[in-house]
Amino acid sequence: MSRPHPAAGATELPGHRDHGPTASPTGDQERVSRTGILRRTILAITALWVAVMLVWSVLLPTYRSPDEVGHVSNGYALLENGEWPGYQELELLTWVVQARPPEHAGYQALTTDTTDLAPSFADLREQNLGSPWSGEISTTGQHPPGYHALLAGALAVLPADVPAHVTVWWLRLGNVALLAPLPLLLALGARRLRAPPAAVVAAAACPLLIPQLGTLGAAVSNDNLMILTATAATILAVHAATGDMRRRIAVGAGVVLAAALFTKAFALLLVPLIGLAYLLGGWRAGALTQAFRRLGLIAALAATTGWWWVANLFRYGTVQPAGHYPPRPEGPLDPLQTLPDFLLEIVIRVPGRFFSSLAIQIGQQPPPFPYWMTTGLFALLLLLAVVVLVRTASFGMRRADTALLLLPFAASLAAMISGVWPLHLQTGLMVGLQGRYLYTGLAGLVLVVVLGVAATLPRRARWAVPGVILAGGGLYTLVSMRKVAGFHWAERDSALGDAMEALRAWAPAPDAVLWLVALAAAGAAVWVVASTVTTARRDLAAAAPVRA
Repeated sequence: MSRPHPAAGATELPGHRDHGPTASPTGDQERVSRTGILRRTILAITALWVAVMLVWSVLLPTYRSPDEVGHVSNGYALLENGEWPGYQELELLTWVVQARPPEHAGYQALTTDTTDLAPSFADLREQNLGSPWSGEISTTGQHPPGYHALLAGALAVLPADVPAHVTVWWLRLGNVALLAPLPLLLALGARRLRAPPAAVVAAAACPLLIPQLGTLGAAVSNDNLMILTATAATILAVHAATGDMRRRIAVGAGVVLAAALFTKAFALLLVPLIGLAYLLGGWRAGALTQAFRRLGLIAALAATTGWWWVANLFRYGTVQPAGHYPPRPEGPLDPLQTLPDFLLEIVIRVPGRFFSSLAIQIGQQPPPFPYWMTTGLFALLLLLAVVVLVRTASFGMRRADTALLLLPFAASLAAMISGVWPLHLQTGLMVGLQGRYLYTGLAGLVLVVVLGVAATLPRRARWAVPGVILAGGGLYTLVSMRKVAGFHWAERDSALGDAMEALRAWAPAPDAVLWLVALAAAGAAVWVVASTVTTARRDLAAAAPVRA
């Protein structure tokens, strides 16, 4: 029988060992106190993350997020018809498309010179006397209807006379709720891998370092359900890989995998993650037979939705049909001639969209941040991940765990590129190079980089990691918000006050609510700083040598 993983069955706070029956009552009380402080810090970071997404939910104009109009239309179509047509068969609803603000076309700046800001979707439907279908195919209709069933449920409980932009905000708030647990889940994963408090706090804070993730969480997008389920699956995989063969972990993995498989094709990448995690954990604990039984349970639960992808093979001859643009009249591009341009687009476009595209239409406008910055950050992440992979171990994360955690990210990148390349050759377009698709592997990447970097530092220096993440993430987010205000709500050279006046004119909530959201974000930021400082002091004091 192989030796169990050090983290198997561990429940203590990372960095604080259970000293057994000889531990003094005072020592136990101090350890419990430090545990409570760490938990409050994670709760404070979670509150700040939610507050930041709430700010984004009102700062980003209606329908400005990618595919948002399609998702709203799909939700209404599923609610009213109860059907989900096949690939390239679901059309956009005319009266949903008409809810776009008048200045939407071309991403022109919104101003206060507007009229009739608050028609409801019901009003727009009554004004449309022809067919409810626009004739425009929804590019999001090729996915399973799991996410859109949630939208349909949220729309069903909303009165019909609610203004359209308020209805969209209602759906956005539901998406905020979907991504709200990210810091908590990342902290749980770090704790399971026996990370010290500094690394746990750093892992929880990482979502704040990616403004694009905040804007996505505040928009109507099926990527949010994909991100939630992928993150949860990654944390459950960590438990399995470290020897946790409990039935409830397997049931959780099966349910999460079923939800993911009914959301997007990227969920298919989670299947090998879960499978390899159980094989690794079973081998480490000498319990391969039990691991196979747990995998059977997971497979049974996942099959309740996984049939969708098998059915696609019979309907379309492929697991995931794709492509909504006609082929080039001149014929496909020459692969050798177009490959350098294709690789260059990957290098500059994917990192920018991963960190901060901010719904600004790149190509017609300069990028929100220079390419050297976003590409440099992305390259740094990849470099750190490779360096950590070479290490033997980082706390409770061994080399096999590192490879397992990096699998979803690497597979997402490979799947995206391999899917876009043939479409590019056929159409000449660079459609599908989206940084948000890589968020399927974000949790694993975060845990690897944070734990790996923290493991190379002495205990006192480790607290610089969450400090840099929180300070850098706060600055990056504030600058991103200013850029969004300038681009979407006013001319780029306008004063911030002009942008805020336009925002208030279009806002889905009264001024009092807007002020509450802003104050909540400021208060949560103060709470995070104070709690993190307290946690760091307690942690460092516990490590200090006791003087006689």
